Amino acid sequence: MSKTAKLVYFFVAILTMALLAGASLAMAQNRAALSVTLFVVSFALIAVSFIVKARILARSAESTPHRKREA
Repeated sequence: MSKTAKLVYFFVAILTMALLAGASLAMAQNRAALSVTLFVVSFALIAVSFIVKARILARSAESTPHRKREA
């Protein structure tokens, strides 16, 4: 994975953690609609980021030449 992709993935992880913390805070303040919305957005972001990461890794694996193991 390239350094740019790793950096983007890091910032997406930070954003996801912030959304989950905000959802927990909203739940503690009895704001159910906001809490549910933030949880749904957080888990959707988690799912999308894993899908994109898998595609990036698969694409980089295809473009990398395979080495033969020497005994």
